[in-house]
Amino acid sequence: LLLGDDRINMETINTGDTLGRTPLHLAVAGGLTNVCTLLLNNIDLGAVMHARDFMGKTARDIAEEMASEMAQLLPPGAHQLCAAAATGDVAACMAILTHAGFSTAEINATSSLDEKDQTALHVAALGGHASVCDIFLSDQRFTKVHIMDSKNKTARDLAESLGHIGVVSLLPPGAHQLMQSLWAAGVAGFNAREAASATTAA
Repeated sequence: LLLGDDRINMETINTGDTLGRTPLHLAVAGGLTNVCTLLLNNIDLGAVMHARDFMGKTARDIAEEMASEMAQLLPPGAHQLCAAAATGDVAACMAILTHAGFSTAEINATSSLDEKDQTALHVAALGGHASVCDIFLSDQRFTKVHIMDSKNKTARDLAESLGHIGVVSLLPPGAHQLMQSLWAAGVAGFNAREAASATTAA
C-alpha cells in the first residue's frame, strides 16, 4: 500500500535508519521474501541494492548469513566478488562481473567486513591467483589498480611480498616501486662515487 502513496519517493525509500539499514535490509533481516520481491520489482533501487549498514553489510550479505533464498534475488556485490577472488574461482568471478545487477562501483569497492579495506584485486593478488587478477585488469570498469588497503599496501605490494611472480608481472608498478627504484639508483650512484674516490685516492 505504501508503494502506491504519492508521498513515497526515491529519497524516502532509499533512506537508511540510524543504523544505516534501508527498507531492503530490514525486509531481508525479517525474512520477508514478499516485501523484498515487492521492493525489487516496483522500485528502481539502483545503488541502494548495494547499500551497507553500520556493520558494512549489504542486504545480500545478510541474506547469505541467514542462508536465505532471498540471496538469489539480490545482486552480488564487492563482498561476493572478494570471496570468489580469494578462492581463485574464475567462473564465479565472471558470473558476478556479468550479473545484470552488479554495479561499476562494486568492482572498485573495498570489502569492509574484515576491516582490511581490500579490493577483489588485493584478495586475488594475495592468493597468487593470476587468472583472476587478469580478469579484473581486463575489465574497463576496474580503475583502482593502485589503491592501498588499511596497511598501505597495493595489490602489487602484496604479491611481491609473497613471491607471486605471475601476479606481479601482470600488475603495473606504483609509487612504492618507483620509490624503491629511485632509492636503489641513489645507492648505486653513491657507491659508484665512493669507489671512484677510493681509486683516485689510491
